[in-house]
Amino acid sequence: MAFHSFRFLLLFLPFVIVAYRALRKRQPVPAHYFLLAAAIAFYVQSGLGNVAVICLSILANFFFARKIQQAGDHADGGGVNWLRAGLAFNVLLLCYFKYAATFAASTGLGAALGLAPNWRTGFPLGVSFFTIQQIMYLVDVYERLSKASPLPEHALAVAYFPCVSAGPIVRVRNLAKEFNKLTPPTDDGAGLATGLLRFAAGLFKKTVLADSLGLVVAAAFSNSAGLSMAEAWLGSGLYLLQLYLDFSGYSDMAVGIASMLGHTIPENFNNPLIATSITDFWQRWHMTLTNFITTYLYTPIVRSWEKLTLEKAMLSTIIAMVIAGVWHGSGWQFFLFGLIHGIALAAHQGWKGKKMKMSNTAGRILTLLVVIFAFLFFRSPDLITTAEMLKATVNLHAVPAASLEILAPAFKSNWRITLLLCLAAPFVCFAGPTAAQFAKNCSWTKALAIGVALLLLTSLLFMNSVPDKGFIYADF
Repeated sequence: MAFHSFRFLLLFLPFVIVAYRALRKRQPVPAHYFLLAAAIAFYVQSGLGNVAVICLSILANFFFARKIQQAGDHADGGGVNWLRAGLAFNVLLLCYFKYAATFAASTGLGAALGLAPNWRTGFPLGVSFFTIQQIMYLVDVYERLSKASPLPEHALAVAYFPCVSAGPIVRVRNLAKEFNKLTPPTDDGAGLATGLLRFAAGLFKKTVLADSLGLVVAAAFSNSAGLSMAEAWLGSGLYLLQLYLDFSGYSDMAVGIASMLGHTIPENFNNPLIATSITDFWQRWHMTLTNFITTYLYTPIVRSWEKLTLEKAMLSTIIAMVIAGVWHGSGWQFFLFGLIHGIALAAHQGWKGKKMKMSNTAGRILTLLVVIFAFLFFRSPDLITTAEMLKATVNLHAVPAASLEILAPAFKSNWRITLLLCLAAPFVCFAGPTAAQFAKNCSWTKALAIGVALLLLTSLLFMNSVPDKGFIYADF
């Protein structure tokens, strides 16, 4: 049950918001249990087998957190041993669903064991995201930054339906604070209004802009061998816009749903495509993942060096980003995606270490080129497609008259609206304020209410007229 489905929009979400807010006005505990039931109902739509996976993760990490807390002082070694066991469990669980099928297929192990080609029954919804959340939780308990949560509270934090599919990645202790607020959601409607605005903006970005751009992007990557130079650059650039609009649209919807429930969760995007450096880009793009990489990967690696130097800090950055790249998937393209970003970030560290400077305009152009190049690996199904796309970007011998021959059908299928969207999407990504900035600085007026209604209506019309396309990051 995706955020952009009619069943979610017209039935599930309105019922949950009204019932939860009504219950929370009286007692928070019954409201918590209702919200947990709603989270389970939302998650069960992805398959009963997936429910078993998330339940296993919740119960196992609840157990490990209790053991870590009971171990007491770190000096006895008990706490760190339980932490290692918990981390190993989470990493192995993630590796099984991310990499086991690929490994078996590539080595012939699956056939040798008599396993069917589809022996991996499915990729559990949000497993990458709630596994990161569990790792953060265990480390926080070990570091005494938070206490082991009661089971219902921990289950609700992990299965919290606004975030479970694709983030934002929220610390368990921060969600617990939101659930345990003594005061109920305000009755002035501010949270509802702001949340509805954020949700409408996110839904429009996903269903109208991102999915329309996806028609052109799909045509480019499925015909990578025959693209002209113009088509290769157009397809690559529009994919970056599609991914940003799709993922930031999901994040806007998640923040909006939480706001309508009376909760506050962290932002995940802050105009990343206007970044003046690759470091600035990662401080604006998927910010909750960046926080995890910095705090739970990069920092421990840096601390492992006996004597830190700039070169060792740069190497630590590359290692952390390679791990983050492989986290996305098992193919070599994800390894190279992380490696490219790691090398770029390390180069920027060295650049700053030498106190060298670059103009903001040059920094923005160079950053966009690096990001587009790296995301070619991210989008391509294999390295052959990536190589074909890269070759096409420098194909100076293409016939000018046929420069858009392959992509033309994607535009002609509904050329007026596709052209409009291709012009509107860059404005939304580069020129306009983010939905968070707009919602923070606007006041709820009749004109704004009409605008939100138009966004929702347009999105519903597009949902009814084009095939359903899932969120891109739900696959990771």
